[in-house]
Amino acid sequence: RKALSMSDQFSLPNSQHMIFTLAAMGFYSKPLLSVCSKIIAENLHNIPFTRLYQVLLSFKELLYRDPHLLTEISEYVASTLDIWTNKQLVLFLSVFEDLVFCPSALMEAYAGKVMENPNALTLKDLLCVLKVYSSFNYDLQHRRQHFLDSLSDALGSYLPNMPGMQLLKAVYCLCLLNHFPSVLLEHLLDSHVLEQLETKFPKGRDRMLQMVDLCLRLDCPPLPQPLTVPSSVLGNPSPNRPLVNPRLSRSLQRLLAGQTDTEFQETVVVENFYFVDGVITKPLPNQS
Repeated sequence: RKALSMSDQFSLPNSQHMIFTLAAMGFYSKPLLSVCSKIIAENLHNIPFTRLYQVLLSFKELLYRDPHLLTEISEYVASTLDIWTNKQLVLFLSVFEDLVFCPSALMEAYAGKVMENPNALTLKDLLCVLKVYSSFNYDLQHRRQHFLDSLSDALGSYLPNMPGMQLLKAVYCLCLLNHFPSVLLEHLLDSHVLEQLETKFPKGRDRMLQMVDLCLRLDCPPLPQPLTVPSSVLGNPSPNRPLVNPRLSRSLQRLLAGQTDTEFQETVVVENFYFVDGVITKPLPNQS
C-alpha cells in the first residue's frame, strides 16, 4: 500500500526494480504492475535488452499481461530490429509465446530478417522460431511460402547431424503450419530414424508422430512419393476419454429439448485424436 501511494514518484529504474521484486516475492499487485508498465512503455528506448527481457520474464512469473505494453515492446523491437542480435530476437519471441501474446509487429519484421539470411540461424534458433510461429498459427499471407521454404532449406543443411527428436519437432511444427517439405519428411520416416526415436525418446514422441500422421492423411500434400507414418510407431492414439461436463450437458439438452429430429452425442473422439465435448447433428433441409 505504501509503494502504491508513492507510485507517482517512480522513476524508470524504480519501476523495473518493483516488477522484479514482485516477481521474486510471487506477489501479484495489478495496480502496481499497471503503474510500472505504463512507465516502462513510455521509456522503452532507454531500456537495454537484459532489463527488458527480465521484465517480460517477471510478467511470465506473475502470470501478468499488459496488452498495451506488450504491443509497444513488439512494435519497438520490430522498428529497431538491427540493434538486436539474432539470439536476443529469438529470446523475445520465445518469452512472448510463454506469455501467450502474439507480437504481430515483431513476427512480421523477424520473418523478413529470416528470409534475407536463413543460414544465420542455428538449429536451436530454427526450432524455437518454428515453435513460436506454429504455436500462434501465424499467417504471413503472401510471404508465407517464402518464409517456410527458407526455414525448411536451413533445416536441411543440419539434416546429416540432426538428432531424431529435433527433426520430429521441426516436422511437427511445419505440419501444423500446413507445410510439408519432402526431404525432411522422408528423412524423418526413414526406418533408422524412427527406430532411434523409439529407443532413445520413448516419451513425448507419440503425440507429435500422431499429429504428423493426421496432417499427412487429412491434408494430402502433393509429395514426390506418398508418405505415411507406420502404425507401429504411433503408439496408442486414443486419448483418455474425459468425463462428461455436467453443466455443458444440461445446457445443451435444454437447448435441444423437443427437437426430436436432432441427434446429440457427448464426449466424441474424432480421428482417434481430438476430443469434442458434444456433437449436434441436424437433418439436411431436403430430408424429412
